[in-house]
Amino acid sequence: MRLFGWAALLWLTAVGAVQAGDIPVLAYHDIAERHGADEFAVPPKEFRRHMQYLRDQGYAPISLQQLIRAGDGQGKLPDKPVLLSFDDGLASYEKAALPVLQEFGYPSVLSIVTAWVDGRATPDQYRGRLLNWDDLRRIKASPLVEIISHSDDLHHGIRSNLQGNLAPATVTREYREVGGRHESENEFRARIHADLARSRARMLAELGRTPLAIAWPFGDYDSVLAEEAASLGMRYYLTLDEKPTSLQTLPCINRSTFRKYRNLQDLDDILTFREARNRQLRFVEVTLDRFAGKSAAEQEQLLSALLARLELLRVNTVMVAPFSRDRRKAFFPNPRVPVAADVLNRVLHQMRARIRIERQYLMLPATPGSAPAREVYSELARLNRFDGVVFSGDVDDAGLEQLISVFRYHNPAVRIGVPLGSAAKSGVDFYVARFEAALRGEVIERQTVAALQASHPVYFILDRTEGEPDDDLLRAMRAIRSGGARYYGYSNDDFLANAPAVLRIVPELQAYVARGAGK
Repeated sequence: MRLFGWAALLWLTAVGAVQAGDIPVLAYHDIAERHGADEFAVPPKEFRRHMQYLRDQGYAPISLQQLIRAGDGQGKLPDKPVLLSFDDGLASYEKAALPVLQEFGYPSVLSIVTAWVDGRATPDQYRGRLLNWDDLRRIKASPLVEIISHSDDLHHGIRSNLQGNLAPATVTREYREVGGRHESENEFRARIHADLARSRARMLAELGRTPLAIAWPFGDYDSVLAEEAASLGMRYYLTLDEKPTSLQTLPCINRSTFRKYRNLQDLDDILTFREARNRQLRFVEVTLDRFAGKSAAEQEQLLSALLARLELLRVNTVMVAPFSRDRRKAFFPNPRVPVAADVLNRVLHQMRARIRIERQYLMLPATPGSAPAREVYSELARLNRFDGVVFSGDVDDAGLEQLISVFRYHNPAVRIGVPLGSAAKSGVDFYVARFEAALRGEVIERQTVAALQASHPVYFILDRTEGEPDDDLLRAMRAIRSGGARYYGYSNDDFLANAPAVLRIVPELQAYVARGAGK
């Protein structure tokens, strides 16, 4: 719902102002009338409106070189900088975007997939829509254009699990049916290095220069990719993380893209990070114990039921336990803990691909049973993609630091949560407060207000016991909202028994909480 009038203007100003040091980076794809066929496309008329909007609002588009020099302390950025980037090397960049950019005098960054330009691995949907090498040689003559890598041939999916799901070739350790195993880290690193080296070599041969940066396909990356790119001269890398870029985040350059673009409000939301900063998380905790001991067909039936349940609940975040309730078995392959069922990767993949769950967090004990945590968690992190980790139990800086380093090596953007009141402070992004849903509402509200005084965002989990009346959970959700909680959910959802009842819980999960509520 859109807000209008002076009250809305004041609200937008308060929550949408760009913070000092923030550098919005826009990631465009096709500039074309796709009529819904390409969810990332922006129509040409709207693109021109974007450029005019930037000028009218006082934004100053900068070049990649300007950003790099400022990061090295060799220059100063304008007051409202913005970086414009275009992925995939589509012909619409030259036909529709570049003339407008030149008219306004705006620099931009163009990333190309060299195997696509060569015609060695062009996707069917891009045939006839890409720039060729002659086009790129003509374009590179413009001082307003910087051409960088988008990989040689990593812009596609490869098999990520025994069930056959495809995931980004950049960060996925390929599952090989022969031998029933995933790529080793040495095999993965060698594959990544070979691809990036080919991209560099092709750009040098055809354009006479090597790229100084790379835009990661699908925005996914890890430390292996960053290390191999830097070894080939591509020190700077562009992601699709919905976070501001600053001189302090370099060489990482975070970007936001347009999905199902509607109007200029979408552009302003990205420029100010308004939508990302005001997104309220609603979640449920999911355990996988029911998948243990089941046939592949039975597991698929369970997964379908789980996905249908999550879709009905309309949650945007799911917290998944990768270990059994007794923590003696795992749901992912690893060298230490017995595997109850190798289903975690598929569950995470299907949640994201089929029902568009925005964020997936893993619920983890600080030490999984008696197994060495670092070795088990390293395998968990390298074989799966997720957005955050929620540690439980007593954790402190000394015990947590090594585990965090494992997760952030394989996913530098992963968010780390620990129990509220934990001794751990370093590397923590949010706290988790757990309340029994059966507590009196006034007690929950009072404790919520107190918890929100913490130095980091607080995620509230209401612990629902099996067979507990829905009324307890509903009352508890209203109480934490009254206390000001903006990120909340509940545990022990029974996706087979419809407990709690969907029709009763959804309104509570969808309720909006204004900033400052309860304080």
